Amino acid sequence: MANEQQLSILKQGVKVWNNWRQASREVVDLSEANLSGAQLRKADLHNVDLSEANLTDADLTWANLSGTNLTGAVLTGVNLSEAENIRKAILTRAKLSQVDLSGMDLREASLEEADLG
Repeated sequence: MANEQQLSILKQGVKVWNNWRQASREVVDLSEANLSGAQLRKADLHNVDLSEANLTDADLTWANLSGTNLTGAVLTGVNLSEAENIRKAILTRAKLSQVDLSGMDLREASLEEADLG
């Protein structure tokens, strides 16, 4: 389950979130969070646990997703255009339908059993 305090910080907006990420050394757990339609443009989400999270129609434009755990996450319709870094992301069993991955740097990313339909 998502850490409610961390989820509350994220819901305050990307600027507040990114400032907190720079100052904090906490492990970030947003697993199972409902972030459907969230505006996460330019969000620093590197190494965040977003496993089983609902990110349907979220805007992740220019987001840093390096090392992010998206195991089983629902990413249907997510905007990943210009995502800064998706290398080493874990996308095992993620639902990626209606997601344009062209031009994405997926080196070292895990896409095992991902639904790309």
